[in-house]
This record gives sequence, structure tokens and C-alpha cells, in this order.
Amino acid sequence: MLEQSTVKMNVVINDINERIEIASRIKEETSTMSNVLMTILKDRGEQVNPDLLNAWENSNSNLQVAIDALEKKDHQEKSQELIGKLRILHGSYQNMGQEALME
Repeated sequence: MLEQSTVKMNVVINDINERIEIASRIKEETSTMSNVLMTILKDRGEQVNPDLLNAWENSNSNLQVAIDALEKKDHQEKSQELIGKLRILHGSYQNMGQEALME
């Protein structure tokens, strides 16, 4: 009985740790996207550095993957509301980035 409880507790802890790790990736990628976008906007009119463009695309992709992973993993109502807000924020960054890259 104690062993079963320990196994269940470990499963719960591992699940929580995975969600924390995903949330940390979302935070890091959002920060990276923000920094890259600020640099792109600051350097308007100049040729966009290919490394900067790659960083933008990678971060954009990584953020989408992390949001999708969190949405699948965390089914709490409050979490799903926050994930919806993250998608809106991500869409805003994407739109601003596309506009900046087209100028």
C-alpha cells in the first residue's frame, strides 16, 4: 500500500515538474522573442541580420511547441485560460515581427 502511494506521488510530482519545465521554456522563448523583436525594431531600415532572423524563427517555433505541449499536459480551467492569453501574446509578437521584417 505504501509503495503504491509512493509511486502515485512520484507520478504527480513528475507531472508537475514537467509542467514547470514547459512553463520555464515558454518564459525563456517569450523573452527571446521580445529581445529579438526589439532589436529588429531598433535596426529598422537596415538589412536584417540572418542570425537574428534565425533566432526569431527558432524562438517563434519553440514557443508554439511549448504552448501546445502545456495545453495538452495541463487541463485545469485556469491554466487553459492562461494558455489562451499566451496564444494571444504570441500572435501579437508574430504580427509585430512580420510587420517589422516587411519594412
